[in-house]
Amino acid sequence: MNSTKIYFVLKYKDYTIKQYTIHKGFTMIIDNYTNSLLQSINDGIYILDFNRNIIFWNNAAENITGFTANDVIGKSCKDNILRHTDKNGNELCLGSCPMEVAIHKQQIVEDDVYLHHKEGYRLLVHVKGIPWYSDGKQIGAIEIFYPVLFQQQKIKHDLLKLALIDPLTNVYNRRGFESIFYPRYLEMKLTKPFAAILFFDIDNFKTINDTYGHDCGDAVLKSVAQTFLHNLRSYDIITRWGGEEFVCIIFVENLASVTTIGNKLCSLISNAFLEHNGSTIHFTVSCGATFLKENENINEAITRADTLMYQAKKNGKNQVCHDIM
Repeated sequence: MNSTKIYFVLKYKDYTIKQYTIHKGFTMIIDNYTNSLLQSINDGIYILDFNRNIIFWNNAAENITGFTANDVIGKSCKDNILRHTDKNGNELCLGSCPMEVAIHKQQIVEDDVYLHHKEGYRLLVHVKGIPWYSDGKQIGAIEIFYPVLFQQQKIKHDLLKLALIDPLTNVYNRRGFESIFYPRYLEMKLTKPFAAILFFDIDNFKTINDTYGHDCGDAVLKSVAQTFLHNLRSYDIITRWGGEEFVCIIFVENLASVTTIGNKLCSLISNAFLEHNGSTIHFTVSCGATFLKENENINEAITRADTLMYQAKKNGKNQVCHDIM
């Protein structure tokens, strides 16, 4: 089979990527050294030909997205596999795709986008698209990407940790919340004096369970929890409060940002989806937002947030209801 040598030098961070050999068509062959180099890089890397067909996918891309090389090689990024959206929920793969700019305008592009993970949640990543040339002719583009706010909590598998963590979602259970809240609150109070409570409930969760089964319901719970884990900060507290309810405690310098954060999380979840037995499952959450007042018990504030959450459901669901002025 005929093959074409492709030479280029790409400087990104501390990495120099030098040579590729690609068969005419979709199958990409890389020498062992280059393959080892690309596979050792912690950032996700994939390569597109001029028609936006994916011809290379490294191990980090699989680790970050959940999609294997077999899932994506030979497919077009126009097939909307990763379903990139901007911060407003607009689907970039169907419109202003950064890689289209890299390919057709020969420009290096960078942006923060939300990709669709194979497990059904949205993940914020920084992407860099770079035009790809051979012998002075552009033949495609390379995308390099990495998570921006990856703060998934590492869990040690000992009895104490297991007692504090919800085994399905890998966030705190109520006992874990009770053990961590006040120490964290006192720790954060000097720099971020306000503790805001976001009380989330998955909309129409019983209908999802009844229609698609409890396995699908469990997958939705995991997806919602992962959205919180990947888009809140390491010092915020995420708790599965019970059933389909989650309580997120966010520590802020001022209260003006609380509803923005709540609305952002609602939007990310409403833009997520799961594939289950041939069906595409969409889901939303309703949120009640308040803050811990001076000399108030945290359980009183959570009860108030719970009441506001039910008001959000009465108002039409998939929204935030708050008492923050």
